[in-house]
Amino acid sequence: MKTLPDQQILSQILAGFDGPEDFERYVWYREQNQIRRIESYAWFLTDIKFWPEKRAEVAAIFAREQAAVADRESREGQYRKDEQQENLKLEAVFRHRAIPDCPHCGRAGVIRSRFEAAPDIVTWCECEHVACALERHGNEYPDRLTAEAAEAWPKEQAGRRFDSQTKRFSEHYERLTPPGSRATPALVNLQCEFFASACDLPKREEILRRLDAGEIEQLQAKVPEATTPAPIPPQNPKESIWPM
Repeated sequence: MKTLPDQQILSQILAGFDGPEDFERYVWYREQNQIRRIESYAWFLTDIKFWPEKRAEVAAIFAREQAAVADRESREGQYRKDEQQENLKLEAVFRHRAIPDCPHCGRAGVIRSRFEAAPDIVTWCECEHVACALERHGNEYPDRLTAEAAEAWPKEQAGRRFDSQTKRFSEHYERLTPPGSRATPALVNLQCEFFASACDLPKREEILRRLDAGEIEQLQAKVPEATTPAPIPPQNPKESIWPM
């Protein structure tokens, strides 16, 4: 097309399209189907007469192609984003490994203060591991751990009480059975009762109270010592009541 079209031909061409987007789809359709180049504006005007019949079909194909392109670009963008995040994580891991252990928190970046009768309290340490912990878990990390410890405290408290009771009973048992001796029946029965009450902490505490009060020693003191029966003197066969 070496010459410009006149106003009448140009108006007829433009009238064949619903707008710029419709014209864009027409050009795309020609490129996708490798239709030969337009030789003249008159040929152009002849060609677009068939466009209304194909407009809806091409619009649907064009929309699917555009959606596929957008989906592919979105997945590629997400892949690049994930790859970048993974590289940042690896860099953080290598950076963290290069930091020496802290005598207070190890490598956690937070310090857990334990109490005998209260939940743990977690606070930030003052070492280099804090930066890594911040990057991984955020600013609320100590508060979140403290809240979790408070929520788990009833179960933790029961577990600590159970361990303490078991330790106390073991100390009593070792005291009452010195090396070279055996446990008395009373102590063995109490031991069975204690371990059978694993789910009954108050009952275990009552058994320990009895041990603390020395009731087992009192029971052992009341058990009579075993006596050896006197030996039966041998009989003279001649004095036997049975006839020889």
